Amino acid sequence: MNRTIKILILSDFILTSAFGFLSPIFALFITDKIAGGTIETVGYAAAFYWLAAIVVRLPLAHRIDRTKSEKDDFYFMILGSILIATVPFLYIFSSKIWHIYLIQVLYGLGYSLRVPGWFGMFSRHIRKGKEGYEWSVNSMVAGLGSAITAALGGLLAERLGFETLFLIIGFLSIFGSIVLVFLYSILNPDHQN
Repeated sequence: MNRTIKILILSDFILTSAFGFLSPIFALFITDKIAGGTIETVGYAAAFYWLAAIVVRLPLAHRIDRTKSEKDDFYFMILGSILIATVPFLYIFSSKIWHIYLIQVLYGLGYSLRVPGWFGMFSRHIRKGKEGYEWSVNSMVAGLGSAITAALGGLLAERLGFETLFLIIGFLSIFGSIVLVFLYSILNPDHQN
């Protein structure tokens, strides 16, 4: 695997793992800590994430595909990753249902800014004849990280509290975003890995 693919996989691993901590506790957080939060609220929160993602993802992907340079891919990935990294910190300060909905919209927008550039860059730098293998490595690594952190998420929330867990998720997300900075050297369109 070339350097670009390794950096993309590492960033994806860190972000996916960070939010894996959230999967077992998100519904409990909403029902226990948000005024008026119910299971119905959890469902609407997921819907707000996906609606924000749907509105942005395809138009942005179309725009990114129209340019030959990877600079736009890079900048959208960075911007999206930064938005994603703010989400856990915002949860710490949330107390009302509308806060959760707004945070979920930001989360959906963040992923929709990140994903098209990430997919495009990954697809362009993947080794010919190794496409299935390299996509599978990314999926396996991200899945393993998410499985481990999901198993730990409930334990850490129980022992350390939601706020501390959100701080851990946030700082890991920032680190996953910073990893992308190492892609900057490949932004010259003539550069080959």
